[in-house]
Amino acid sequence: NAAMSAYLKMDLPSDGSRLPSFKDFPCLFLASSSAKDGDWARRHPNKAAIEVLAPIRPEWFAPWAGTKLGNRGDSYKQFKDKWRDLLLKALYEHYPQTEGCVAFTDVGTPLSNDFYLASIKGEVYALENNAKRFLSSDALVALHPETPLPGLYMTGQDTAVVGVVSALFSGLFTACRISYKSFFKVV
Repeated sequence: NAAMSAYLKMDLPSDGSRLPSFKDFPCLFLASSSAKDGDWARRHPNKAAIEVLAPIRPEWFAPWAGTKLGNRGDSYKQFKDKWRDLLLKALYEHYPQTEGCVAFTDVGTPLSNDFYLASIKGEVYALENNAKRFLSSDALVALHPETPLPGLYMTGQDTAVVGVVSALFSGLFTACRISYKSFFKVV
């Protein structure tokens, strides 16, 4: 949409001296795994875990590309700290009751994703969603539940199309493939 396009076209200085405003975010993803864990309160009383994700261009982290984890220098840490503060401001805007209650933060960047997940340009959510992906015979062969290894099945959004709903349907398709029932009988 227009808001996402405008955000991703922002030309931020490569020295990290300026970030977008939290109001510039076209979207945020806020998740709480602790809210979904029925035993969390017993194991961790009066605590919660919250994750805040925002779209970020890997080019904004270009000055530190090619550097090693833990050896990116003070300027990188300061840049991450600015992002942390920005994401916390967005969190507090949506959930003001969390302000003053945050005990620990950790900021992952496209460079973090590249290191820990062996991603390219920090990408972590799905394959590129373009016509080539859906027209490629290699992709059509590879991206379905059954694998060449007997008994090993894949599921997730990339076996269909992008998004959460796709991931849900992918699970259904995989279950149907495993049980050899038709999709319509299960639904």
